[in-house]
Amino acid sequence: MINNRFNVVYHLLCVVILWVGLKIYIFIYKDKTMSKEMREVIDNFKNFLIKENSEKNVTEIIKKELKKWEDDYNIKTCDINTGDCFVFAERLESILKGFGFENVEVLTTDLFYDLATEYAKEDEEIWYNERDYNSFKPEGFKWVENGYHGWVYVNGKHYDAEEVNGVRNFYDLPIFKRHTY
Repeated sequence: MINNRFNVVYHLLCVVILWVGLKIYIFIYKDKTMSKEMREVIDNFKNFLIKENSEKNVTEIIKKELKKWEDDYNIKTCDINTGDCFVFAERLESILKGFGFENVEVLTTDLFYDLATEYAKEDEEIWYNERDYNSFKPEGFKWVENGYHGWVYVNGKHYDAEEVNGVRNFYDLPIFKRHTY
């Protein structure tokens, strides 16, 4: 009986919150007396908050998944990028999409011709352009022959097990930094 009352109160509270939110939305966006500049300021601030929260959320999600891999599978963070990077990246893609992140991509070195393994180069496919992902090869970079890495690209940043805060240029991921001389 208590659970039923709780559910009824909970659902009524949700309806009231949605109704109030709708009224606020109508007031902010439909009010003719609000200036276009004021609406633009509010939109910019809202977008700023969303961006800040999404970057923090991606980092927190990755940290939680790293802890899970260590606790459940006994795989340490430093070991993920030595054989499990692609599996980890695919798992992150699934989790991030589940949290509502859009345009999440798993990228691998085999998608970029200069980094691809010989096996991948034998395929006739369209190669990705690293510049489309805000990435530029640093001077002195030499990738290991037939080396392979997988990572996640979301909201204009590249993430992997070692770089939970994300970087704009994927060559700034630690695994690539180790190959710049």
